[in-house]
Amino acid sequence: MDWQGPISSVWRVRSRLVDPVQGLVNWREMAACRDTDPDLFFPNGIGMASQVQSDRAKAVCHGCLVVDRCLSFALTSGQDEGIWGGLTPEERQQSRRSLGQPQSASGPTHSVPVSQSA
Repeated sequence: MDWQGPISSVWRVRSRLVDPVQGLVNWREMAACRDTDPDLFFPNGIGMASQVQSDRAKAVCHGCLVVDRCLSFALTSGQDEGIWGGLTPEERQQSRRSLGQPQSASGPTHSVPVSQSA
């Protein structure tokens, strides 16, 4: 019997959120930005237009349930570009300084945006 009630729907969603190897919820699947154009989080240019774009990206982060995990990922993996965890590269650099971390972690400098990852 193939029951398609609410529990079945929840199970399908949960099974997509759980990492089959680690058995943990994939924070990227819960991110508020998962369906947002990733370009929003990588402002280009200078001046007011770039600031407005950064503010729009930060507004998405502000309502995110996993903003802390996103910021932790950015800090530990060396994301030197884009808005991650609601912070700009400059703000993350200040955060690294206050935590006593190197100015640029040894990880990659650019990663696939959350909304494009599987």
